Amino acid sequence: MSHTSLRLHLFVLTVVLWGAQVSHAGILVSANSRVGRVPNAVGTGLRGFYYADPTGFDTLRSLVDADAFIAQNQPTATFLSTEILYPRPGGNSDTTGDLLGDDASTLDPGSVASTKSASVWRFRGAIAISRRLDVDPTTREIDVDFALGSDDSSRLTIGGTDILRVPGDELADERGVYEANDFRATASFEQPGLYPVDIVWWDYFGGIFIRWYGSILGGTEDGVPDGLAGIVPTSVLFPSVPRPGESELSPILPTSNLGGSFQFEGESGQWFDPPATDGFAFNTTDGSFFTEILGLPTGFAAPFTVRVGSTELGKFAPGDTVDFSAFPGGGVSQFFVEGISPAVDAEDSLAFPIQLGFNRSFAAFNMTPLSSVPEPS
Repeated sequence: MSHTSLRLHLFVLTVVLWGAQVSHAGILVSANSRVGRVPNAVGTGLRGFYYADPTGFDTLRSLVDADAFIAQNQPTATFLSTEILYPRPGGNSDTTGDLLGDDASTLDPGSVASTKSASVWRFRGAIAISRRLDVDPTTREIDVDFALGSDDSSRLTIGGTDILRVPGDELADERGVYEANDFRATASFEQPGLYPVDIVWWDYFGGIFIRWYGSILGGTEDGVPDGLAGIVPTSVLFPSVPRPGESELSPILPTSNLGGSFQFEGESGQWFDPPATDGFAFNTTDGSFFTEILGLPTGFAAPFTVRVGSTELGKFAPGDTVDFSAFPGGGVSQFFVEGISPAVDAEDSLAFPIQLGFNRSFAAFNMTPLSSVPEPS
């Protein structure tokens, strides 16, 4: 092969890789920002907040102004936002109701549908990120592409990390029309899970629109930027962020990892979840006792074995409880759960949630993989 031919082949290869967007150097979204596991249910959208600002024709100039207005005022109305696509294809923005289209039926109070004003908007909730959404399986993270366009400026935050800011750098005057094709980014999620979403958008006068696109299939395909699938679909969006510890989908995560043991603090009756292997030792660290196991996780092939010291208490499945109150002192300071099958990702802190009861309203404890725990004599 001649040098000329080699250079040509390398050039063609470079063009193909660039066109396919193989490299996804994304903005990292920490697994610690997750608020739960990927739900089995289909999403219904994000919660929308509408802030009418009659003085905004003179005062709204930037996202800084929009953030300040949100901080100082209650929303004029709330609604369920099924897709961040306003106005809808073929729709108009003559009134607030026209702008929201089919979502206007959820406005509370509904009377604002007939009004129009300079305005600030906020969309909050969570997005479910699963492995199937990954556009680049060659990397460890789950890469998802997003684009955001609006009139006037807007900002997309996921897991507390700014993913997109339209028009980009903070400006004193951000009034303008910003097309989604010009504002794109890849979010690289460390682990699957439910991540909090926060979108802020404002408009001071005249034309108004916002569109949030992504590489996730299932959303409306209208004016889609090249390489993306459509509007981020309703199916992955959830209007409420679960309170940590309230279910196995949103367990309390470890506060630290010391010497292979995961430290927790939480209230009696909450769910807790460390990185998992095939078994754990549970030890209180503040003099409290475990009084019972209130809930075991779903999705495993076989029952779990629970023991205290060398005494096996039996095999237990989701829906079963384990009572430790008959032990001296009304509880135990240590117990073991074994037989987690199949063993789960030891780096995924949402892999084995467990609901626990204590003899106090609040307790501290750690969980240690059984491979790190000496067997009882």
